[in-house]
Amino acid sequence: MPTIHPFHSAQREMPTASSSQKVFMDITADNVPLGKLVFQSGDFETQNAKRDGGKSTFGEKYFDDENFDIQHDRKGILAMDNYGWEHTNSSRFYVTFRETPWMNNFHVAFGELVEGFDVLDAIENLGILEGNAAQQGRTKAKIVISNCGIYETF
Repeated sequence: MPTIHPFHSAQREMPTASSSQKVFMDITADNVPLGKLVFQSGDFETQNAKRDGGKSTFGEKYFDDENFDIQHDRKGILAMDNYGWEHTNSSRFYVTFRETPWMNNFHVAFGELVEGFDVLDAIENLGILEGNAAQQGRTKAKIVISNCGIYETF
């Protein structure tokens, strides 16, 4: 499944680009290049800290859920992160590290990782912080997206 078509579908507009296009992100951890993912994250207002930032590309804070056709049934699913209730998608999204069926029908999945599973594995292998709720789930190393975009080919 091409990543770009499901992404534009979730935003209620059809892409003008060819279906061979892919979204990529160059990933580093503590200044060490890990490689390229073909997508990942986005609350630039609060840097994902408070989960209350983000804007949709439509100029509104949120946009509606498109559908729940793609299931969270494997590693590498790309989906919108919402605020816990319907139609609260903004700019934040995530990629799964494993099957996450409890997210089905709550978060709109719109694509899948097509290249970069080695990078996803490297991020997962960094480990996560233990401790209070504010730290749980954060990686032990700082993950940086240093470059991203849409290309016809890599």
